[in-house]
Amino acid sequence: MKFNSKIHKLIHQRYSCRTYDHTILSADDLKILHNAAELCQIGPFDNRIRIKIISSTQETKEELGRLGTYGFIKNPTGFIIIAAYDLPGAMEDVGYLIETLILKATDLGIGTCWLGGTFTKSRFTRSIELNDSETIPAVISIGYPLNRQALMDRISRIYAGADRRLPWQKIFYQDSFDHPLSHSQAGQFQEPLELVRLAPSASNKQPWRVVQEKNQYHFYLERTKNYPAPIFNKILKLADLQRIDIGIAMSHFELSLSDLGFVGEWAQADPGLSAQNIGKEYIITWKLLSIS
Repeated sequence: MKFNSKIHKLIHQRYSCRTYDHTILSADDLKILHNAAELCQIGPFDNRIRIKIISSTQETKEELGRLGTYGFIKNPTGFIIIAAYDLPGAMEDVGYLIETLILKATDLGIGTCWLGGTFTKSRFTRSIELNDSETIPAVISIGYPLNRQALMDRISRIYAGADRRLPWQKIFYQDSFDHPLSHSQAGQFQEPLELVRLAPSASNKQPWRVVQEKNQYHFYLERTKNYPAPIFNKILKLADLQRIDIGIAMSHFELSLSDLGFVGEWAQADPGLSAQNIGKEYIITWKLLSIS
């Protein structure tokens, strides 16, 4: 995926856009977005997802409106619909791939907002021709943002705590969860880790934890207390949003490292820390291979 701007700039620039201009997406921007979606099909866990981009150039405005406004979402001129099988690592792959696509949209000046919920019997299901074993874990509203951020955007942003993040020492560790990682110890990885800290997450819960071990970075999920348990997600046919959050964090980390010339790979290299740390679930490890 090629970007015109640096990843750190796009991550700082992007916000959950809930109010859009009525202007439809240009044919050029749509073409670039479709091409980018073609590159976002298989994630680090080797799950394949399907993406369909709907815009008012393809559907009438009336039909697009019938897909749903979802509360604070005003005047979207399109949606990104995702279909995935509920397999191990699938939700992490959804977060990883779609956040990459969202940052490409940001690069084009297109606003976006993650929409969670149940879409089993919605028009989104019919639009993407959902298979029996697939789910729609999320939908992304898209469109050009208003030139001046609307009052409702600001209220929603303040309410969600989007400008507040957990402190560094609560997220990043060295060798074990007993030793918080300092900024100086992070060295050249300080900026990529900071961009993980700034990643968006459902209800701004930031469930990711990262342990540095030499040239390896182990990603963990620490589920939020009193947050819906995964079993309820299955019963209600809702996506495991906190696993999607981990994928978003993974995307920020790898894309920012790539910008800095670091080459690495995702692998399963569990250091065995979960056994001593109840509530922390190992997910995946990023390994440094080279620096260009």
